[in-house]
Amino acid sequence: MNAVITKSLSDKVLVIGEYFNDYAHGGIAAVLRYYKPYFQTFRFIASHRSSKFADKLRYDLGGLLKMCFVLLWNRLTGGDIRIVHIHTVAGGSFRNHQYYVRLAKSLGYKVILHSHASSFESYFGAAGHGQAAILRTLNCVDRLIVLSESWKLWFIGIGVSDAGGRIVVLNNITEPPAGPFVKPDKKMGPREFLFLGEIGDRKGIFDVLDAISEHRAELDGKMLLRIGGNRDVQRLLDEIDNKNLSSMVRYEGFVSGDRKAELLLRSDALILTSYNEGLPISILEAMSYGNVIISTPVGGIPEVVDSSNGILVSPGDRDAIFNALERVVSMSSDEFKSMSDASRRKVEPFYPEHVMSCLSNIYTSVL
Repeated sequence: MNAVITKSLSDKVLVIGEYFNDYAHGGIAAVLRYYKPYFQTFRFIASHRSSKFADKLRYDLGGLLKMCFVLLWNRLTGGDIRIVHIHTVAGGSFRNHQYYVRLAKSLGYKVILHSHASSFESYFGAAGHGQAAILRTLNCVDRLIVLSESWKLWFIGIGVSDAGGRIVVLNNITEPPAGPFVKPDKKMGPREFLFLGEIGDRKGIFDVLDAISEHRAELDGKMLLRIGGNRDVQRLLDEIDNKNLSSMVRYEGFVSGDRKAELLLRSDALILTSYNEGLPISILEAMSYGNVIISTPVGGIPEVVDSSNGILVSPGDRDAIFNALERVVSMSSDEFKSMSDASRRKVEPFYPEHVMSCLSNIYTSVL
């Protein structure tokens, strides 16, 4: 493992973010799972967790108190910590993390705020008089990390200062497939599509089911959609049943580890027709496995998906979703291989060697 944050540097960083383990759900949890092995010292405090109200309350309150104690003790004992790196999204997460930012700054620490929010634009737009407080937080941190150039321009546009290069684009991180990579050569059988993500309206999965149902005659026997995710599972199962799609759509449960790798390898295309996004880890993972991508031009997605490796459709456009499915279904082997190879090339800057080097440079520049 060459792409590491060295001990001399990682000792100086305290990471704050959502509780995570091998089975934790959520985009930040996935990022933190990827980060941890590449820090020779991973100092971490969970600010919140995404499920169970009692546990969430305990982490929301306890995380702030724990960070206060750790930073005070570090200051009193001459400890190594110099930087607080906070991973946040929008809504309650950002409101909660504003207190972490203010506390860390008041104690004299450098603060990096790492925005993973897919919905920050709508959150900021709905904040009204609260926009001023949001901007004060964003403008007091030492670095604001965002996931794409489009998000950087958006933050500048609402009044966040980029003086001295304060706003930094850092790619999300994904791992290349383990071991030799061989995409199955399918000469027979249906094309396989994969959805990975939170099951709900925002990720567009119900638009996909509607598109399949409306064009069942054209697609039946030619495609199989596997769905991996959590949240609104019963609604998903009801939709599959009510639309009589069980021969074309299968729910795989929440998938991780070897099972997720197996699904990514056997699938031909990932479909994620979201209404808003930062830059989804699932798209990067699918690209690393040579999948064609069907998605939407939101957030940072157009920076990694274009006509060379995928198809972009407008959110909610079921006819366009069908046309994209039909195109993948009817692709020749040569066209599929060309797009598959393009996905693998385009995802290389998101591998640990590059991302951890960039993050190391960010830490060094802050210090």
